[in-house]
Parts: sequence; structure tokens; C-alpha cells
Amino acid sequence: GADAPRGPRPRVLVCTNYVFAKYVDLPPIEAERLFAPWARSIPDFEDYWGAIHTHRENRGRIFEFLAPLLATGKYDVTLRPHPAEESTFYEAGIAALPEAQRAFITLEPARNITELILGCDVEISMDTCTTALESWLASKPTIDLDMRHHPMLTNEIVRPLNVHCTDPATLPDLVAEALARPDQPEVAVARRAHLDK
Repeated sequence: GADAPRGPRPRVLVCTNYVFAKYVDLPPIEAERLFAPWARSIPDFEDYWGAIHTHRENRGRIFEFLAPLLATGKYDVTLRPHPAEESTFYEAGIAALPEAQRAFITLEPARNITELILGCDVEISMDTCTTALESWLASKPTIDLDMRHHPMLTNEIVRPLNVHCTDPATLPDLVAEALARPDQPEVAVARRAHLDK
């Protein structure tokens, strides 16, 4: 990945935010310590174990979505986990890819997100991540990987402002469409109104 030659291929930035997935492997007291105070006063946080398992399940599908994109050989994909995520899951996932696909993906767990957004042609994020909004500010087209939802994790105000991918097989076409029409006119006006607000 890191040593792959950089050619004229478009750059696709994939930003994950599965920060709660790790609590599945930690003693339950760790999650309780973090979430219980919030759960007492915010109804959406009461089912924090549901949110934890949703993050774990969705994280487990990330390479299912990336494989068809990497298989095209048309894009340089940068995978940027959220700073609160451990990158070992993604390192193992990349190592398990076919060699031909590994040539088109680079893991960047610590690189500056602003630099990565400005350097990409398309940004892909998960479940209404704020990185999408930052990408809109930089006039970058975005795609949301639309997997399992949970009220604690999904921003219903931002959700209609995204172009969604629910089927991994369609991701290459959605990326090609975002490159062909980077202004994403079907959501551009609503996005601008949200950013202005």
C-alpha cells in the first residue's frame, strides 16, 4: 500500500469512526464508566450497548465495501481511522486483501485530516460522520456508507444531505458518479443551507 506508485488515479479518502467498537473486547465497566452518566439524562444513550455492537458490526463490513472499489484498480484509496480508533483492525484487514487490491490502499491512522480532505477527489464516511461536513466545506463530493443505524450514532438532520451507499457492489459506480458530478446537485442546495445555518 504505502509503497504503491502514485499515478493519475483519483484519490478516494475513506474515513471511519467506529470508536465504540473496542468496548466489545473491554471489561463492561469501561463502557459503563463512559456512557452511564450520559444515559441517565439523554434517552438516545440508554441503549449504549446497542450502539457499541452497531459500531462493531458496521466496522466488520468496511472491507466488504472497499473490496469492489479496490478491485477496479482505478483509484488510490486512503483509509483514515478516527483518532480514537486503534488501527490494528484495519492493518489486519488490509493484510488479508488480495495482493492486487493492497496496491491501491494506504492506511493513514495519524495523518492530518485537513491535508487528507484537501488532497482527495472523493470522501467516503460512515453514518453521518462530521468529516463529511468538513469535506463539503472543502467542496469535495462525499458518499456515506449506509449500514446498520442506531439513534445514538445517526444524525437524522445530516442523513438526508448525504449520497448513500447501501450495497457494496454499487460503490464503484457511486464514486465514478461523484467524480463526474462533484457538485452532487441532488443534495448541494440542502448541504449549503445546513452549513449556512
